[in-house]
Amino acid sequence: MQNRNLNFDLPMTRAQWRELGERAASLGPHRSGFSWQADEPEVIHVYVRDDDAPSSFHRDVVSDDQYGRTEREVARFMFNHGDPYADLEPPRAPDEPVITEQQEHAMETEYEHWVRNKWHELLRDSGLHYERGHIPQG
Repeated sequence: MQNRNLNFDLPMTRAQWRELGERAASLGPHRSGFSWQADEPEVIHVYVRDDDAPSSFHRDVVSDDQYGRTEREVARFMFNHGDPYADLEPPRAPDEPVITEQQEHAMETEYEHWVRNKWHELLRDSGLHYERGHIPQG
């Protein structure tokens, strides 16, 4: 799978983005799979965790020789001057012939769906309405 971007088509103000970032920071990578730092305000880090990993990526998060929860950064939500998008860094998929082209496509689709769900989860948790056109501009 390739690193690429996923556009959310949802304009945001800097204040709204800061709300998202502060909520991501309060949730943390262990609790909800997000992190944000005031010294890097335009980036929200997204982690896949052993308890919420898409089925096709579970083996990349959980290690047989590790005890307890694990998480791995797999995406970053970028502010992009008010036009947020996700910078995708999917876990490495096995090479052919271990995985077919159809299986890789299914994994990409599952991963994109998971990242979009994380975006909507963060919007809901922050109190922002996430339907297109419903976030007030200010």
